[in-house]
Amino acid sequence: MHQIRLFLGTFACVLVSPLPAYAQDDLSLDEGAIIVTAQGRREASEDVPISLQTFSDEEIGARDLHDLREIAPFVPGFYVESQYPTTPSIVIRGISSDTADLSAEPRVSVYRDGVYVSRPQSAMFELFDIERVEVLKGPQSTLFGRSALTGAVSIIQNKADPADFDVTGTVGGGNLGAYLAQGVVNLTLSGSSALRIAGLARNRDGYVRNLAGGAKLNGNRARALRGSLHFDLASGGKIDLLGNAQWDRFSGLSYKSGVFAPTDPVTGTPLGDLDPSSPAFLDTAPGFPDERLGGRRKLEGMTLLYEQPIGEGWKISAIGAWNRFRAQFAGDVDGFAFDTATTGEESENRQWSGDLRLHYQPADGLSAFIGASFADESGSQDILLQVDERDLLALQTGFLDRTNPVPLPEAVYSSSPAVTGQLQGIAAASGFALDGSLALALANNMLGDHSERLLRSADNQYREIFAGMVFQPAERWKFELGLRYTDERKRSGIESTIYQRSVLAGVLGALTQPASVRDPLLQALAAPGAAHIPASASYPVPNFGLLYQEGNRDERELEAGGFSWRASAIYEASPDFNLYAIYARGRRPEVLSTQPPLSPGGEARFSDLASEVVDSIELGFKLNSGPFRLEAAGFYYDYRHFQTEVLQGTTLVSMDAGKASSHGAELTARYAVMPAFTLFATYGYTRARFGAGLYDGNHVRLSPDHSLSFGANMALDLGIGELTATPTLNWRSRVYFDNSNGDLSAFSGAFLRPLAFEASQQPYALAALHVGFEPDNSPLRLQAHIENLFDQDYVRDLGTGSVSFGLPSYVAGAPRSILFTASISLGGR
Repeated sequence: MHQIRLFLGTFACVLVSPLPAYAQDDLSLDEGAIIVTAQGRREASEDVPISLQTFSDEEIGARDLHDLREIAPFVPGFYVESQYPTTPSIVIRGISSDTADLSAEPRVSVYRDGVYVSRPQSAMFELFDIERVEVLKGPQSTLFGRSALTGAVSIIQNKADPADFDVTGTVGGGNLGAYLAQGVVNLTLSGSSALRIAGLARNRDGYVRNLAGGAKLNGNRARALRGSLHFDLASGGKIDLLGNAQWDRFSGLSYKSGVFAPTDPVTGTPLGDLDPSSPAFLDTAPGFPDERLGGRRKLEGMTLLYEQPIGEGWKISAIGAWNRFRAQFAGDVDGFAFDTATTGEESENRQWSGDLRLHYQPADGLSAFIGASFADESGSQDILLQVDERDLLALQTGFLDRTNPVPLPEAVYSSSPAVTGQLQGIAAASGFALDGSLALALANNMLGDHSERLLRSADNQYREIFAGMVFQPAERWKFELGLRYTDERKRSGIESTIYQRSVLAGVLGALTQPASVRDPLLQALAAPGAAHIPASASYPVPNFGLLYQEGNRDERELEAGGFSWRASAIYEASPDFNLYAIYARGRRPEVLSTQPPLSPGGEARFSDLASEVVDSIELGFKLNSGPFRLEAAGFYYDYRHFQTEVLQGTTLVSMDAGKASSHGAELTARYAVMPAFTLFATYGYTRARFGAGLYDGNHVRLSPDHSLSFGANMALDLGIGELTATPTLNWRSRVYFDNSNGDLSAFSGAFLRPLAFEASQQPYALAALHVGFEPDNSPLRLQAHIENLFDQDYVRDLGTGSVSFGLPSYVAGAPRSILFTASISLGGR
């Protein structure tokens, strides 16, 4: 609260300071004509019966916004969190879209130039040389497609322009090793064609020191390149061809244990504390294929846009696209200095898609469109887990005491005498006296690098037909109807591999069996090198896995389909005031979920999850009167067969959670106090809860009940140039990181039952300040941007995988960051 008061005091001083000569218009949210991309209509935003917020290229530049995570605080009901660039969580009105299941669709669809970004791993990309970003709330399935169940984000890139000569460059640097280089060149090739090339290089080092050595944790480096060609056709049509590529390299994520403080694993000397923002001791385990934490990602794609008028009010538009991503990362999932558990993943996906539409849009009266689309995608997810069985045994027995934040040296827990004693202890607890020599032989066979692998794949095909129309039965009324049918064909595959037999799993399993099974199994597991002996007639011991079980590749297919629809009405109460109402039915396609076998060599498990259906109602108004603009909406969502992911072992498995609901209200306001001084504010109330079924009554993850942002755009003529400033403050109420809300009963399938842990971040506020100076009669612009102005400590997310080992870990939010840039622009629109 002290920081909020300090910010308000600073803000008030700015407000009462003399501002003698203003020259620049405000840089608030764009209120001009916008395009609802799916329908291709150009309309003023207040005439669109959708809860919609648009960011222009000026707004993106004025607030130094580089991706959706940085845009989200300025949109009520919109929340984006990203641990790695490959694992974003995008939330609209309380419902998250993150999913690791290859056959599941996100609930929030991200579109780039009308092309659906089908996988969350490729949804977070650099926003540079952008025309605008549109955030649309509510089911948008009829406008945007099968995955816009909760909303859609439409990103429109700048295209090559034959009427424009543009050369723009930006360079900059700041703290935390930050640097930025960005450039755009737009060249006219002829009177009807043009070439545009844009590129970006950006870096921000990590901010949590790694006591194990190497780069600081939570750093990211991005390189991106875009080329576009534009052709005006003699027939009046136009073609745009765009190619995008991005390369990311990111350091390890600071999964900092909330149980064990950093220590020297050799000596046991304490090196730190449990604060997620303080130094961590994280590394990949010896022998793990990836020798360092972190990873890399590559995005690439081509898009062809075609538009052709074919008569008075008629137009054809078509989109064809190819997209691919490849990603790899490794993480120290246990969150502390021991080599207890390391996980890695390699994933890839490629998609071909097409969209063809016929539009009818006369000067007035009825307008309509009809179209069809297809998408073919294939992807794979290869997960590798390496664990130290001796550490896991020590956690099971309590010898590695989770109530003591300072463990002993790791060698203490992996020593043969310690492991022998623990095996005898758990055997005694089951009513069996384990011979000392047998226990020692078992202890010597337990591995420090037991490895298991899970490979999933999916091939998904979608065919959709859709139509919509807008009509005006009376002068002030406008109605909109839309309908879409989606046909889905999916094939999911799974294969699990156990590289060495888990002696720990064999012992724990044997102790639950009668003596006739238990005793020979323990003797077999005590044979020298038992972890590596192949199963055979002479050694009939299954190849036990610890968290997975081995199974050959298996596949299943699923065919399904269904309708979604939308109806809206908007009433012009006055030239400045519109009222609207929406009813929509959204549908998230069926999921063909895969799980490994329950026993070694068994059959893989497949489950069909019914399509998730949501009915929504929204009422709102839009006021745009002179210097004042106000938009408000109230909404209610009712979900059935709510699809969510549940942690089973260390694997997230898609399940039907039953019912869920979300309701609330949102407010966006702007007031131009004078031509170069504008105040803006947003407020969102969202109550998103699970209903009957799994997690009954719990908060939906990453959904604060309340969010608030406010700020100002200001400009001051200094006589030698113009000074601009944009201070902002964003506040959120309590955020839960996991659908369990910390309820331990939800982790019954975990390898080790967790102790009570904090599953949320308490309310917090982040302030930012953007300042710019533009000299008179100069193409130069100087800017400074400060994020987390008051260096607020907060937690971004919970390391869910570590909870399965009873070791919850936390990812600290970024500290204060500063970036100074200098830009020069020659030409431009």
